[in-house]
Amino acid sequence: MAKPKKHPNGTWTLIASYQNARRNVTIGKVSTSEARKFAAQIDAVINHNRHGSKSLPPELLAWVQSLSDMHKTQLGELGLIDYRTNDMTVGELGWNFEADYKQRTDVGEKSISNVGVMLRNRISKIENVGLKEIEPVMRSVHTTAEPVFSESAKMLVTDFNSWQRNFYAQATWSRDNKMFRTIGHWAVRQGICQHSPFSLFPVGSMVNEERNEHVPAEWVVDAMDSCLSPDIRITFALGRFAGLRTCSEVRTLKWRDVDLDSATLTIIDSKKKKPRVMPLFDHVRAELERQRLITGDTRFVVSEEMRSRSASATYQRAKEAVSRSGRIPWVRLFQNLRSSCENDLLEIFPERKVAVWIGHTVKVSRAHYQKMRQRDCDSAIEAARQLSPF
Repeated sequence: MAKPKKHPNGTWTLIASYQNARRNVTIGKVSTSEARKFAAQIDAVINHNRHGSKSLPPELLAWVQSLSDMHKTQLGELGLIDYRTNDMTVGELGWNFEADYKQRTDVGEKSISNVGVMLRNRISKIENVGLKEIEPVMRSVHTTAEPVFSESAKMLVTDFNSWQRNFYAQATWSRDNKMFRTIGHWAVRQGICQHSPFSLFPVGSMVNEERNEHVPAEWVVDAMDSCLSPDIRITFALGRFAGLRTCSEVRTLKWRDVDLDSATLTIIDSKKKKPRVMPLFDHVRAELERQRLITGDTRFVVSEEMRSRSASATYQRAKEAVSRSGRIPWVRLFQNLRSSCENDLLEIFPERKVAVWIGHTVKVSRAHYQKMRQRDCDSAIEAARQLSPF
C-alpha cells in the first residue's frame, strides 16, 4: 500500500506505481483518516487492474466516478482509468460564453458589446492556451480547499498580466480580469471545468482617480453654443445637467418621458433596463423645450440620424464642439459630464437621493463618481475660519 505523505502546507500526496509508471497523486488537504482511505482505494484500483477483470466492481467504480477532474486526470495519466482531460482552449471557452451571454435578457446591449470587445482585445493573446494548462494541478476532494497551480500556469498568467499592465490602465485590466473570472465561474456551472481556470487573474481597484475630472458647467455651456447639431447640444445638456449615460440613455429618451406638468424626467436605465425618475431642473427643461421646437412632433428626443449613428461618431462631434469653444477636450468626455452632474447635485441634495436619480448605488457613487475639488477645500477652510475662536 502506498503510504500518503503530509506536506507542511497541509496537503497530502502519495506516489502511485502502475505498469512501470510512477505518478505523484495529490490527495488534498484532508484529515489523516481520509488520506489513508484515499490511498487504500488507489491500491484497490491498482490491484484490480493487475489481477482482475476489465470493469471495476460497482463500489470501486462509484468511488472513481465521485473523484474530481484533477484526480481523474492523474489516474488517467497512470493508465488506471480511461479518462480524457479537458481539451477546450481559452478561446473556445470565451466564444461559448459570449454566445450564451448574448441570449440573456437581463443585460444591456452595451454590456454585451463590452464583453465582445474585451474577448477580442484580451483573449486573442491566450486563445490557443488549453484550459488544462492553467487549471489547478492540485485540488482537494473538499470543494472549499484552496487549489494549487503549476509553475508553468503561474508563469503563463504572470506574462499575460504583465502585458495587460504595459498597455492598459489598472482600472481597465481589473475590469476585464473580473470578466475573465465571471467566465471561469460560468464554465464551472456549465460543467466545463472542475475549477475556474482564471482564479490566478488578479483584480485590482477599478477606480481611476486620475481620469475623474470635474467639468465646470460654463465649459459645457460654451461647448453647447459651439455645436453644429442640436442633437449634440442636447446630449451635452442631458449628460452634464441631468446625469444621463451618453449615448445609450440619451438615444432612448422619448418625449413621453418628459413630464413638464410634474417636472420629472423618466429615464430607462441602460444597465438595469428599468426606469428611474429624477427632477426636471429648469436648465434641462429649457434645453428640452429648445430641442422640441427643432424636432417637432417626433417620438424620440434626438433625431433618427443620431440614433443610427455610432457612439464613436457622436463622441467625435462632441469633441469637435469642445475644440471650437476654445478649450482642450477633457478626458472621458461623456463620462465626466455625468460624474460632474452628480458632484454638483451632492452639494444640494442627500447622497441617497442623488444616487437613485443618477442610477447606481451609493457605494459606486463614492468609488467612481464623487471627487474632492479645490473649491470644496476652500469652502471648508472658510467655514472653519468663521467658527474659529482665534
